[in-house]
Amino acid sequence: MYGVFIHYWKEYFRSYPMINVPLTIFSTYHSRIREMKQVLVTISMLFNRHTSYYTKVKNMKADTQTETEIKALIEAAWERYAQQDLEGVLALWTTDPDLTILGVGEGQQICVGQDAWSDALQDQFERLEDPKVTVEWHSISAAGNVAWSAATVMIENTTNGERVALPTQQTAICEKRGGAWHIMQLHTSRPQR
Repeated sequence: MYGVFIHYWKEYFRSYPMINVPLTIFSTYHSRIREMKQVLVTISMLFNRHTSYYTKVKNMKADTQTETEIKALIEAAWERYAQQDLEGVLALWTTDPDLTILGVGEGQQICVGQDAWSDALQDQFERLEDPKVTVEWHSISAAGNVAWSAATVMIENTTNGERVALPTQQTAICEKRGGAWHIMQLHTSRPQR
């Protein structure tokens, strides 16, 4: 439609030689419109790239490989915990000073750093007798080299000769460094009954 308009407009001015000056002005105007159109096309392309990036980021469900790796990491951490393998548990965690664990042991203590986490684990291991841990449900999401997980975990332990089951909820934040995932933060809690 725009092209048809331009054609008739030019023909109109050609038929009146004394109005040839507006034709020159119109040609300049027309070239400006073409430049503006190119700018708008470029902006549109950038916008489409920008929105497609955010469309990709909106879906943060972990891909199959990441989900498998994080699930294996979380299960390995709980398995080593049940085996009371202090060094094995600590190897799955970051050595960063801001490593944070919330809600562990008596009084729901907070551990910051691997030394505090090691002390809390040793304290817990002294009270564990024939523990068994099962990850019952999990949900894992990720963005780049960071993943987060929510899970329900059943911890069974013998206390005073009686077998006790402790349903536990956990959230974990993990980061992939040097090709390996490490737990950066963990929060555990017991659901209200």
